[in-house]
Amino acid sequence: MEIQLQQFINQHVKVVEPLMKQVNLSYWKATISGKEEDYQHYADLSLKLRQVYSNRQEFEQLKKFKASGQIHEPLLRRQLTILYNSYLENQIDPELIKAMVQKSTAVESKFNTFRGKIGTKEVTNNQILQILRTEKNSQERKAAWEASKQIGPVVTPELLELVKLRNQAARSLGFDNFYVMSLTLAEQDEDELVTIFQQLEDLTNEPFRRLKAELDSVLAKRYGIQPEEMRPWHYEDPFFQEAPKIGQINLDRYFKNKDIVELARLYYRGIDLPADDIL
Repeated sequence: MEIQLQQFINQHVKVVEPLMKQVNLSYWKATISGKEEDYQHYADLSLKLRQVYSNRQEFEQLKKFKASGQIHEPLLRRQLTILYNSYLENQIDPELIKAMVQKSTAVESKFNTFRGKIGTKEVTNNQILQILRTEKNSQERKAAWEASKQIGPVVTPELLELVKLRNQAARSLGFDNFYVMSLTLAEQDEDELVTIFQQLEDLTNEPFRRLKAELDSVLAKRYGIQPEEMRPWHYEDPFFQEAPKIGQINLDRYFKNKDIVELARLYYRGIDLPADDIL
């Protein structure tokens, strides 16, 4: 049985390896050009890839491998689990798969090509970030921050449609919703995940509050306001996912004249994830 599974995997890789490369290259091209036809090409290839995993005969083969109890080699067992879950997600109405791919691509396209406005002037995301890094005037910062949020109303209708389609697909497979299905097929336990994040919040909440108070004090002086007047646009990241640069340490000097590729190689080798093949 293990020989048959290995043969299945070998054949599967022959099909999906070049297709996955095409999908990723087409996505790269679409995000660079922003052209509708490039996004459509990406959608067509994405659909073609999902259709591979929607093959019912191949899924039945995987079910037999899984139920046989004869797959003992660890790597084969792991590959079987990943393949089974990947196929299971796509055992749905072909028209539903097509609708989800088209809707998802439409949302991605809008996210990547949208340009917010400051007044009547369109601005890129990089321009917004530059303003948030350097501008001292609070009103100018607020205008830039609000421009970064103008995408919301634009994508909301189609995003909600995508949510409904994904939930419909998940329910057709016996899951409560897309969220539950995604966690299950990623081999994540929802209760355990919630517990971990709750523990992280409990452990970091107070230290975060202290550090943020210090941060707000420094930034408030920079903008000529009181700490209690700090607003979301007074930070450099529109989502406050990265801390503002308030220190004077020049980290670049530690990497001057260093071989960055070699540093990356050593780092990944050090965590037992050698990346030599792709560096």
